[in-house]
Amino acid sequence: MSVNTPISTEQGKFYGLPAAGESKGEKKRLDEMHEAWSQYFRGDLWLAVAEIAKMDPRRIIDLGCGSGAWTIQAALQFPDAQVVGLDMSPLPDRQVPWNMSFQLGDLTKELNLEPNSFDIVHARVVMCHVPNAIEAIQRAANLVKPGGLLLLLDVDMSTMLTTGGSRVHNYISALIPLYQKRGADFEIGRKLQDMMTSLGRFQSVQCHKVSLPFNGKAQDEATSQLSVAIRKSWTRGVQVAGKPPEGFTETIIKEYVEELNEEDCTAVWDVYLCWGRRDRGPE
Repeated sequence: MSVNTPISTEQGKFYGLPAAGESKGEKKRLDEMHEAWSQYFRGDLWLAVAEIAKMDPRRIIDLGCGSGAWTIQAALQFPDAQVVGLDMSPLPDRQVPWNMSFQLGDLTKELNLEPNSFDIVHARVVMCHVPNAIEAIQRAANLVKPGGLLLLLDVDMSTMLTTGGSRVHNYISALIPLYQKRGADFEIGRKLQDMMTSLGRFQSVQCHKVSLPFNGKAQDEATSQLSVAIRKSWTRGVQVAGKPPEGFTETIIKEYVEELNEEDCTAVWDVYLCWGRRDRGPE
């Protein structure tokens, strides 16, 4: 099965990079990023493998699915499930499993999806891009069946301000106003657990923090490999973006990339994986 749909530039309002369906470079970057996370998860979809292993999911949705890489893996791993990829821009033209479908949707608006209808709802590095993230998380939570899982992975870029050198600091300092201008939260990762808990719907929301040193010198080999992949993704993202956005200069971008690629780079990127099982309610 092949997916090939008209191209939309709506995504640019929030994402700041071309959509995967518009750019071969961005599709490649997102696919490589998925592969890096998959290797970190030892070939699985998520860190909470035991939680997913207990399930026999019938419906799965990947919110902000990008290139569709995670969605495709989910469809292959659960061939009896209906797996939906949702994004505000179309998928690239690519082969997808028979049990996978795609739907255009915008997390900043009400979704044309049945509430309480998905066993697994997943979003990776999505909430940091949307304004009023708590509302988007609420919409995601509304889709989860009682007993189902909500899986959120996102970043806290503020750690790069405190750990990086002057060139990284200059870049992130220019990036922050762009997030603030559109109502997005560049620190959303460290707030996810509290946000999910505040909904009052999920049992014992769990959170796992991964600190990724851009020099690739983490405490274990798996995290070191992921750190290197993240660094490559970040620097490639700058190249894919093309024209520098408002507040940036070619010098700021060039020096930022140079520092990230230095062997003694001290910058660290914190990523948070949060998940919870929705309460079943009274029997």
